[in-house]
Amino acid sequence: MLTQEQLSLYFQRIGFDYQPSQTTGPSLQLLRLIQAHQLMSIPYETLSLHWRPIVPQNDLTDDIQHDKKKPKFLSPPFGLSTEDLFRKLVVDRRGGYCLELNILLGEVLQALGFEVVLAKAKVVFDYDRISERLKKEASKDGVSEEEVRELESFEGVDASGWETHQILLVGTPSSSFTSPSLLSLSPDSTPAVKKRYLVDVGLAKYSLLDPIELPTDNTASPTQGRGVMGKQFRISSHHHTGILSINDNSEYNNSEDTIRWNLSVRMGNNSQIWYPYYTFLEKEATFAELMQIHYYMSLSTTSTSPPEPCAVKPLLRCGRDDGAIELMGQVSMQGMKLTIQHASGSGYYPKADEEKGGMEVVLAKDEEEQARLFQKYFGIEGYKDGAVLVLAGEDDQIGADIW
Repeated sequence: MLTQEQLSLYFQRIGFDYQPSQTTGPSLQLLRLIQAHQLMSIPYETLSLHWRPIVPQNDLTDDIQHDKKKPKFLSPPFGLSTEDLFRKLVVDRRGGYCLELNILLGEVLQALGFEVVLAKAKVVFDYDRISERLKKEASKDGVSEEEVRELESFEGVDASGWETHQILLVGTPSSSFTSPSLLSLSPDSTPAVKKRYLVDVGLAKYSLLDPIELPTDNTASPTQGRGVMGKQFRISSHHHTGILSINDNSEYNNSEDTIRWNLSVRMGNNSQIWYPYYTFLEKEATFAELMQIHYYMSLSTTSTSPPEPCAVKPLLRCGRDDGAIELMGQVSMQGMKLTIQHASGSGYYPKADEEKGGMEVVLAKDEEEQARLFQKYFGIEGYKDGAVLVLAGEDDQIGADIW
């Protein structure tokens, strides 16, 4: 559990003037503001997955010192304990990927009196398939109603693999996640209502801008919320969008006592199709399960982490008086390419370019300039100290012993 001093430093880190009150407990408005401030202050970044700290030669055992050509790396390169995350994301002012960002936020919310469940999610988003359908949707022929139904169903998605994403389910301390109908989150100055919310600040360009309320039960109508750069998200049960059948996973195939939810994304106002993004259960993940995901994402060449160092941060503005959260744009960097997108009136630039003023692109000419851009736009520095760059698939460079 975070101490009061650590909470104070966290709020300084995200630029949020938190004033605790004895008369009000955890509220939806407080949750929204903390989520937005962390999104715009602590970037999604994977630099530690690629710039890997080296184990000094004098710390290696004799049986592995014989191969001097292949460096030995810390495995994984960083920890998930409260102290490890606080040091990296708050003290060292770095960013992180889904596990780091959501676990830290969960620790903060728990310290403030929210009830938080760390759950796992299975990402099923097919980038290549979606890209093709978006082009067809924008064409003069469009997409037929039958194609829309097929695209929005979770029944036809690729169900191979396992859950590699981590999310937060948030309620109040007086509720229990063993019975979803008992969960509640009290809006300011209103009686308690039976609600719980999905919170996810670890999806890079697909992070949620607001908490999204989960439907009251598995037969209720879907609920919606905002994403970065005009994206919209929808939560529905398998009764609405289909059952995702996962081979050899009884937890997903036989979950009568645990509701399975499907998260879909709509790519801005120019798209009308809700594409499957991930699916999850209202079930708490153990720390061992999260560490298993962490080892996979940070060490395996088959993980879904970006093949190059990347960082993403939305550009938001929070109203001082009304707390309104306004999207100004998004800055991202992958490899040597920095992209700055400016939000339009609808919050989305599907075909932005420099002539329209919707997008700026900067290409770093070398690693030195790349480091300056990471520092200027994301506040990230020191990531190369005592580390070696590792890109996806470079087995000959890193050696098979760490995969």
